[in-house]
Amino acid sequence: MSVRSDRMLQLKSLSCGYGQMTAVQELTLNVPDGEITALLGANGAGKSSTIMCIAGHVAVKGGNIIYDTNEITHASPPAFRDHCNSSFYSCHR
Repeated sequence: MSVRSDRMLQLKSLSCGYGQMTAVQELTLNVPDGEITALLGANGAGKSSTIMCIAGHVAVKGGNIIYDTNEITHASPPAFRDHCNSSFYSCHR
């Protein structure tokens, strides 16, 4: 029996980037189950990098990504699809 969290997605001090460049630094975000959440910011603020990091397409440099109750911080994109709703993934390829 798995324990159900009230948070669908948790980012804990997430940092990610491309090569030597850090695009997102120490982002903490909780997305409640059943809620719609928007990620807003200026151009270059790291919105797309955050989504691509969650999906496994941008390197995680630190922190944790938890989907439901599964640690997916270093999951490959196919493993991410196994854990997550395919409609979420298809919107962010």
